[in-house]
Amino acid sequence: KQEQNLSNFTVRAITAVVGGPLALIVAYAGGWVLVVVVAVLAAVALLEFYALGRDRQTPGSAVVGVPALAAILLIFLARQYAALLLVLIVAGVAAFVLERLRRLPKPGYRALTTVAGLVYVALPSACLLGVRALPDGFNWLVLVLMLTWGTDTFAYFGGRLWGNHLLAPRISPKKTVEGAVVGLIGGFVCGLLWAIA
Repeated sequence: KQEQNLSNFTVRAITAVVGGPLALIVAYAGGWVLVVVVAVLAAVALLEFYALGRDRQTPGSAVVGVPALAAILLIFLARQYAALLLVLIVAGVAAFVLERLRRLPKPGYRALTTVAGLVYVALPSACLLGVRALPDGFNWLVLVLMLTWGTDTFAYFGGRLWGNHLLAPRISPKKTVEGAVVGLIGGFVCGLLWAIA
């Protein structure tokens, strides 16, 4: 168990040392560099989300979800937000029809998983592009990163040091109430430090 925890920490440390500066460089560059990186990472995350439903025969439809992800990113780039609901509805209907035609089980649940993945992955990813497009967008985007990194880092160490009460054992058995509280405070502090810097 100790070796597993050390490995987990090592992976997090390497990710922070390598990924952190790269994320800041991409955020600073903005433009199509940011769009391409966000699109690739969002597509990977979306496929992982869809794969979660395989055990219950309710995976999302990548054939529908990935093009819908691209459409959502384009909507945010063009600032045509009124089209978001239409994309989600079309994606849900298209996924349902496709799964029915393929005679796969639980087509309704598969369609719901497809739309849920877009809401959970595509919309937040597209919001990053929207934030970067704001006046002083780089600073706002870094604030988002600081809040995220600070919360995750402090929650990890807070849980390791003081975690005794499980937060949601059926969903994530290693998350603790203490870690969540420490993460919330840590994220706020990191965001505040960047805001006043």
